[in-house]
Amino acid sequence: MAERKPVLLHVDDEEDYLSSLKRPLESTGFEVLGAPSVSKARQILSDNFVDLLLVDEFIGRETGTTFLKELQSKYPGLSAIVISGHANFELADRAMDAGAVGILSKTSTSDETLIRKIKTALSNTRVARDARYQSWYASHADFPEIIGTSHSIRGVLSEIRRVAPTNATVLIQGEPGTGKELIARAIYVASERRRGPYHIEDIGALPQTLVESTLFGHVKGAFTGANSDRSGAFDHANGGTLFLDEVGNATLDVQMRLLRALEQRTITRVGETRPHSVDIRLIAATNRDLIKAVDEGTFREDLYYRLHVFEIKVPPLRDRIEDIDPLAFHFLAIQNRLQSKLIRDFSPSAMEKLRAYQWPGNVRELRNVVERAVIHTQGDQISEEHLVIQERPRNNGLYDQPYKAAHAQFEQSYFRRLLERAGNVKTKAAELAKMERTVLYDHLKKAHLD
Repeated sequence: MAERKPVLLHVDDEEDYLSSLKRPLESTGFEVLGAPSVSKARQILSDNFVDLLLVDEFIGRETGTTFLKELQSKYPGLSAIVISGHANFELADRAMDAGAVGILSKTSTSDETLIRKIKTALSNTRVARDARYQSWYASHADFPEIIGTSHSIRGVLSEIRRVAPTNATVLIQGEPGTGKELIARAIYVASERRRGPYHIEDIGALPQTLVESTLFGHVKGAFTGANSDRSGAFDHANGGTLFLDEVGNATLDVQMRLLRALEQRTITRVGETRPHSVDIRLIAATNRDLIKAVDEGTFREDLYYRLHVFEIKVPPLRDRIEDIDPLAFHFLAIQNRLQSKLIRDFSPSAMEKLRAYQWPGNVRELRNVVERAVIHTQGDQISEEHLVIQERPRNNGLYDQPYKAAHAQFEQSYFRRLLERAGNVKTKAAELAKMERTVLYDHLKKAHLD
């Protein structure tokens, strides 16, 4: 990430004091935003990323410590320093309880002392602030629900922007829990069809006997229990977008009907003989290897190519480890609101544990781990012992392959993750791998990562 000035928000109803502090802080290299009231501060926080808060204890009829408690729920990890003309031990206790990292006196604190205190606070919270910034940046980008700034997730966002304005069929492939449904919705929201309906069906969650009638509808008497006519998913999505999750689980009979619907833009309800037209854009998702399924004869090749007009591959979380921090803080903020907690951040050892884990359940598993941790945490910080992670063996089929294929898969996975850790700086990657740069370049070329 490019270097940026730390942003300070100074909240004080004495506007002369706001002005007097602004000059020395800005000359030090900070960007300073001033708010003469709590309501103005709330507005600034909703529109800007703030690294550190400077707040007076008495702001009109409101108190800074009450305001800080409110913010810790909505912006976990936001550091604050209370600067008050009434600094005393009682206020210090309230300020620390509200999450402040320090308290200073307006009358006896020099500009140099304040700047030193700010720099110390920023230095101590650098990792957490970077994670908060990435989460904030993602939430203010085109697709706020897709959190992360890694190279791989930026590639996914670029593909969403490219395909969304078209009417092309999209196939989203990725492991369970990677966020395929979020990507499908992002395509819909950014498309010309966003004013039309958006309908979701998870084929993997439907009983096989009900898939056809759920997708295409049925007429009264078509089968036992069909007591009335019923529209299917294609009709519900008519004029808009249909998202079919786990399309790889469809039976060959259902696949034939899907192929016909895509080719002819018509469907026939179960028990009916006359087809009718539908106008839908199809987005399909699967965690299966459809090419392998085609080779095995369990997935139609012609349907595969109909679905594979535009493919988006969603990376597993283990291949985008720099997104773990912002995702964890994103889920922490959600759980703080849902559970009425005031948890500020994760301890360094807790954060390291999250980064070191392989996340076989991907983003969904991380969300569940954070939710459990918030339930178990009584203080204002999630510690390592609060993170309940079920370690289990996972080889991604590595041991079931011939040696050369397994070795190639391991190398590609290892060097992709190495580059992510090094921020795609190859010199740093070579240092982390403890190998010469020329040797690293050879490996990257061999793994098609150059």
